[in-house]
Amino acid sequence: MGDYADLPGVRTWYETEGSGDALVLLHGGFCTNETWGAQRPELAASYRLYLPERRAHGHT
Repeated sequence: MGDYADLPGVRTWYETEGSGDALVLLHGGFCTNETWGAQRPELAASYRLYLPERRAHGHT
């Protein structure tokens, strides 16, 4: 599940999942958060994931 964060000068999409210590996953260029699809279930079992999307990628 995702949402938008409205920050000064930019509106960006992010997703959160799981619980535990925070882990920020940043996708590479020409990709979206879908890049992490295979790893997300395993990581979310132990961590609170934060997945922001870069400008001009995915929902942002």
